[in-house]
Amino acid sequence: FDPLTGLVTGLDRTDANPFASMAYRTADGGKTWKKLDPMGMGFSEVFYSPETGVAFPAIGQLIRSSDLGKTWRQLQAFDKGLARDVGIAGNTIIMAGPNGFVGYSSDGGTTWSNAPQAGDRHFYAVATVDARTAFIGGTVMMYSADGGQNWTDELLPRSFVVFDLVVVGQRVYAVGTDGAMIYKDLE
Repeated sequence: FDPLTGLVTGLDRTDANPFASMAYRTADGGKTWKKLDPMGMGFSEVFYSPETGVAFPAIGQLIRSSDLGKTWRQLQAFDKGLARDVGIAGNTIIMAGPNGFVGYSSDGGTTWSNAPQAGDRHFYAVATVDARTAFIGGTVMMYSADGGQNWTDELLPRSFVVFDLVVVGQRVYAVGTDGAMIYKDLE
């Protein structure tokens, strides 16, 4: 998050539960690490921005920190649904994951709604442009212009699985299998 503060998460392969997660935080540039209560971290990517803090999607929850990971709060999102990534823009939060899971909140995570997609669609990445505009990617790439309520397929110039999305300036970049990288100019 800065030159001294960082976080690592992943699955704990020493645990008998194959889905057990782990998380460690450093406040001294990586010299020492403190093990955190994982709370479901490890299944997904870390979302961070100076404006919104740190967030992780987990099984049915969104886990947030406003102090660079010193303390955490769990927001109940869904009874079911494993999110792989999260995007936050203002009070709009979008989570997406395997089996067509897509959920959104327009009030900072207090209330949540489902926007499920076909079960054969698996999502690994979310990118929010602003409170209304977002992209999700995985086995397909989709676009929302209404804060995550409705989604439309994006026509890609070539077929590949999208593993990450990022917005830089007025472009959204998608990277994925076979070294694929594409971008779309935002209007």
